[in-house]
Amino acid sequence: MLTMMLVVPSILPACNPAPPSDRQTDTSQPATPTSRLEWQLVTVENDMGNPETGITLLVNGRAVFIERALNVSEIAPGDYAHYAIPTHALLAAGGWWAGSGDYYYIDQTENELRVHHAVVDEMQPEGTGYEYRIIKTITLD
Repeated sequence: MLTMMLVVPSILPACNPAPPSDRQTDTSQPATPTSRLEWQLVTVENDMGNPETGITLLVNGRAVFIERALNVSEIAPGDYAHYAIPTHALLAAGGWWAGSGDYYYIDQTENELRVHHAVVDEMQPEGTGYEYRIIKTITLD
């Protein structure tokens, strides 16, 4: 049985690793997309009691499923630097749960959107971080 889960934003920072004090918040705006883009993030409690999010990208109203991950929400452009997301990203999302996190951003080439993904784990070696790789491309019509 699936149960809708409400996550109160004020408790989320306690689940995320604190940013290093030497990092500054990026206040630049993301690049302007040539398509209308929007995240559709639906979080439900899975069989193990964890907040599982279905990650879908809406491209000009067309739904493109990306994948499922735990506890994902949208990341504001001002927070991109904290997650090593480039300023040219069009959208970003991510979340931390039980010692690891999944982070995503979207960028655009001339005729496609690219979905980048990084996994961060509390047990990974010091100095390693967000190593993004492209997990999906979406051809623009």
